[in-house]
Amino acid sequence: MRVVLPLVLLVVGGNVLAAQATGGGAAQSVDVFTAVRAGMFSGAQPAGASCSVDLVNNTIARDAAIDHQGSASFKGWAGDKATGKVPAVVSLVLVGAKDFYVQAHTGGDRPDVAAVLHNPAFARSGFQVAAYLPGIPVGDYGITLYYRIDGKEMICPTHITVSVQ
Repeated sequence: MRVVLPLVLLVVGGNVLAAQATGGGAAQSVDVFTAVRAGMFSGAQPAGASCSVDLVNNTIARDAAIDHQGSASFKGWAGDKATGKVPAVVSLVLVGAKDFYVQAHTGGDRPDVAAVLHNPAFARSGFQVAAYLPGIPVGDYGITLYYRIDGKEMICPTHITVSVQ
């Protein structure tokens, strides 16, 4: 059964800052993709960044299709091989004619990543985020992750492209 709840958006200067699903009881907060501001990630370095987006809407991420009128979920992992550290927060950026981002928290179980990279710290490198896509134009988008390790902003291209339809 699919339940559709009304969505209340907070829009400032043409950017969606927050959303709240209402109805069916108590209001529920949800994440929303927001336009990337000029220069927002301009200081990022590739350094030892290592990451992946494995699933989009619970299917293999590569070439996934996303409904521009709905929401999408993303599951993956992020870390820094050079330091062996995992960031607390990642910014998942849809890179296209205009870029959009949403933030996700790491801490999800990824023993597979820890085993492959031979680093037990990566066992908690997983992230998962679901977010609405209001205002994102139809088109193809690459996915890049940005995060901080020891005060340095890191960039990690995933080499994954999704199609917003």
